[in-house]
Amino acid sequence: MIGRTLSHYRILDKLGSGGMGDVYLAEDTKLDRKVALKVLPPETVSEKRRERFKREAKAIAALDHPNIVQVFSVEEAEGIHFITMQLVQGKTLTHLIPKNGFPLSQFFDIAIPLADAVAAAHQEGITHRDLKPDNVMVTDDGRVKVLDFGLAKPTGGFARTDEASDVPTVAKTDEGVIVGTVSYMSPEQAEGKPADARSDVFSLGIVFYEMMTGRRPFEGDTPTAVLSSIIKDVPPAVSEIRSGISRELSRMVRRCLAKDRSRRLQNALDVRNELEECKSEMDSGVNIAAPTRQGFRWLPMLGGVALLVLVTLSGYSLLRPNDVRKRLVRPRQLTSAIGVEQYATWSPDGGRLAYMSDQSGNSDVWVIQVGGGPPVNLTTNHPGFDGLPSWSPKGDQIAFLSDREDGGYFVVSALGGTPRRLLEILGPQTGSPPQWSPDAARLACVLYEDGAAVAEIVSLDSGAATRVPLPGREGYSRLDLAWSTDERFFAYVDARNYTAQVTQIRVVRLEDGESYAVTDGMTNALSPRWSLDGRTLYFVSNRDGSMDLWAQPMSGDGAPRGDPRPLTTGLAIRSATLSPDGTTLAYSRGREIRNIFRVPILSDRLATW
Repeated sequence: MIGRTLSHYRILDKLGSGGMGDVYLAEDTKLDRKVALKVLPPETVSEKRRERFKREAKAIAALDHPNIVQVFSVEEAEGIHFITMQLVQGKTLTHLIPKNGFPLSQFFDIAIPLADAVAAAHQEGITHRDLKPDNVMVTDDGRVKVLDFGLAKPTGGFARTDEASDVPTVAKTDEGVIVGTVSYMSPEQAEGKPADARSDVFSLGIVFYEMMTGRRPFEGDTPTAVLSSIIKDVPPAVSEIRSGISRELSRMVRRCLAKDRSRRLQNALDVRNELEECKSEMDSGVNIAAPTRQGFRWLPMLGGVALLVLVTLSGYSLLRPNDVRKRLVRPRQLTSAIGVEQYATWSPDGGRLAYMSDQSGNSDVWVIQVGGGPPVNLTTNHPGFDGLPSWSPKGDQIAFLSDREDGGYFVVSALGGTPRRLLEILGPQTGSPPQWSPDAARLACVLYEDGAAVAEIVSLDSGAATRVPLPGREGYSRLDLAWSTDERFFAYVDARNYTAQVTQIRVVRLEDGESYAVTDGMTNALSPRWSLDGRTLYFVSNRDGSMDLWAQPMSGDGAPRGDPRPLTTGLAIRSATLSPDGTTLAYSRGREIRNIFRVPILSDRLATW
């Protein structure tokens, strides 16, 4: 074909081969521009193949997206059918993926536009059916382009389950049973079943897996062995292969690779949205890493400013069961440092507050007198994370979470000193201060094991431990654990991650594991706290717009009774805690902040900032 002219296109060189034909570099002599020609070889033409070729042309011609190769025309000359397309100059992912995978920032720069392009196809009812690194190109100017819709198929939604397959087998190149490239097929494609948008999601999962780890999730010595692996094997999570991968990103890839189509993300739009949220978390510095055996991981808290504030609830105890909405009086700001200050905990006498703050450059446990005076940093001897404090009922110690000594729960004297480890933890923990038993003999904390969340109750004398499962949505975090004073219940927050804006408060009964949803899961709800009699659960929620304190009546078996009632208005609370006598509320308030910077563009040298 090289040197030949079809219509007004002079073929200059061969660029490669796609799913349905060969691709050539050509010159459009009418418009004086370079184009790509995809040619259906005459010797392979059959009526069925020609119809599929036309289907490809119609499919991609209907797509107008900056990350999908543009189709100019569908033509026939001298009995040869061909498509003229935008000439894309760059390298495919096959040539770009590093041995150990892309840096995360580069991964997102490619993965998000890739998913967005496939999402555009899915919204037009088109499945690609052959997504692989060879069909994803990064241009010389860094733009992602999806190529080769040679196996694309308009579906009009999910394909019918009784639809016959019309595509090549692994061992043949003519029509047979299996569609796509073996290593990147979905299980249904590997079994010769109809493909739909969820099949593309599976293929995207394979591509993402390879982009992050440098290796494919399904491998074998023969095509048959690869197909068997796709159908049967569950690959290791990307977070097990590479450190620093967030729990949410690892879970997203796992959901893409679910064998059961109904368990996957249902289209590429869902995939793109998940990727954008994971990137946003990474950019904001909030990246809850998945559990690994490489030690404790706690990544930075979200940026923002929070202030500890005391409010007295006039003539009233919040711990009484028959709550009514009360007036707040004499609000008093206790701290004014620049940074995030939250998760306050009261001393038993109500005279001091311990809290976590990053004002020193890293998270530490600080203590401040309610009556006034400067705050004191109790954990200056460690440059890493110390936070989520909990004051002992005896008043002499404060328990907290730390990444020192490979990570765990520690106690420090309320007057300061050298912390002592109570419980070693391998893997990360998220947003849940430890909980003391009323006699200070046991400590409860949230752990994650094999993807499941549990509350572990440890005896501080013997080290004996019991575990209580914390039910909730699969792969989600459990935050803000709260132990009822009669030790019968745990309340906690079921959240997608530490910065989730839609959460749910749940209660689990320790004696039998029975679990109840306290909030509807359609708003943000945080900081559950029990009344002394266990008949009221207080929490912070934006049910009315601003994050405020609410009271939920509870039955004796741990289930919610009736509707919750608001107790404050317009406070913008981030975390809250009640004084031991129930008359005073300590809370942090604040907002996320972002800054815009202006920098000069230097004409004579590279910038050095």
